[in-house]
Amino acid sequence: MSQVSNAVQEMIQIAERNSGIGQQIKTIAQAQNQNQIKLEESLGKVQNRSGFVKFFVGPNYGEINNAQKIIEQNREQIQQLNQTMSQIANQSDQQTLTEQIKILEQSNIDIESALRNSEKGFSLLGWAFRLLFK
Repeated sequence: MSQVSNAVQEMIQIAERNSGIGQQIKTIAQAQNQNQIKLEESLGKVQNRSGFVKFFVGPNYGEINNAQKIIEQNREQIQQLNQTMSQIANQSDQQTLTEQIKILEQSNIDIESALRNSEKGFSLLGWAFRLLFK
């Protein structure tokens, strides 16, 4: 979370130095920060489900699906950032933005991995709940 927060702050600083596309970068950065908070909450709910409940009904498929939707939104926003990066005149700002984008991408990968791990395991009725939430 702190890495994403730092990346967002760096992107906001870049946005302030680059008028024109700066507002677009700032909007995407703030959305990434809000999405990261939502992802952390969803991941916490998924991971904090008790073993007893997991055994009978499986992982929290509703939260997993919500998190996957947010990750997809993040990917789209990162793609927009990559497109706007070419419009930045300052090479240093372009490089910094590239580094921050890599941090955001790695965060998404880490959360996806944690979600996949939480889906593993045996449950008596998990197959039924998986069908309900797909």
